Amino acid sequence: MAGVVALPVAALGLLYWAYEADRNPADDSGRPGAWMSATAEQVSDLAHVPVPASAVDVRWGHQNGFQYDLGVIAFRLPGEQTSTFRDGLAVTQWRAAAPGDADAADGLLHIGAPDPRAESATTCGSFESRPSGHVTTTLVCLAPRSDGTSQVWVSAVRTP
Repeated sequence: MAGVVALPVAALGLLYWAYEADRNPADDSGRPGAWMSATAEQVSDLAHVPVPASAVDVRWGHQNGFQYDLGVIAFRLPGEQTSTFRDGLAVTQWRAAAPGDADAADGLLHIGAPDPRAESATTCGSFESRPSGHVTTTLVCLAPRSDGTSQVWVSAVRTP
């Protein structure tokens, strides 16, 4: 009788393992949801947002998707350079807002960036670009820091 019970339990364990492996694919596996090796420049190109040379604490990541790819970048800028950085982007309208995309926020946390949802004085703007048959929607959010720097979060979703 014990062997009869052990078989379904083992089958359930195998199904759980397969489900978890599917939900959390290994890095660089190329499977949907996998975080892929990419350079900061590659993610910057995907997002169409340059990372200034004066940026510090630069973090980035690229997640392979089934229907879309996600690129995230976070860094801090000297406060006096924030306006120049903002003016160089294709954003047409900035507004006081919190980033609302849970996937992007989770991606930013995955790369070790501060949680943009925890900020109270965040300004965000977005833009679209259409290079080589894709549509990329980029969201850029900024928040002042008490040390005089500005925290910048960038998330870009590229769809076919």
